[in-house]
Amino acid sequence: SYNCYSLDATEAVLGPTELTDNADSIVIYELNSNTMMYTLNPDQLIEPASLVKIMTCLIAVEKGVMTDAVTIKAETIDTIPSDAANVSLQPDEVLTFEQLMYCMMISSANDAAAVIAEHIAGSQEQFVSMMNEYAMELGCVNTHFTNVHGLYDVNQYSTARDLTKILA
Repeated sequence: SYNCYSLDATEAVLGPTELTDNADSIVIYELNSNTMMYTLNPDQLIEPASLVKIMTCLIAVEKGVMTDAVTIKAETIDTIPSDAANVSLQPDEVLTFEQLMYCMMISSANDAAAVIAEHIAGSQEQFVSMMNEYAMELGCVNTHFTNVHGLYDVNQYSTARDLTKILA
């Protein structure tokens, strides 16, 4: 019989058998029982990409007010490359905080993530500090955020185990 293992378990319930040959890192985690079912290199550093927006969302939901009217600033949207995923926010456009959240999470809009961060913290840099603090509180010891949207940065990394902690 198998025992249940927490997210920090060193060995998963299903053992070391490889389930795939095309992934570098995998975690299969059963949330209701807090059981790590399968892992493959769960502590290998990986690029989190748009999964960064999940952390942005967690903080935004906690700190934001969905009915707030948010005016888009040109200098904020100018921080996002034009070829990155966006919803073409326009300077001086006014959206609710809730609309921006939908843009970020459904359309993976990098421009919306930047606007949300600045609305909450005053700057994207200050919001990133909040993200890193929150990650440490969750026990994510192999995660470092450098931006609020997940666009590539060599200094931004996580692991499948840490991302599972954030998702859980």
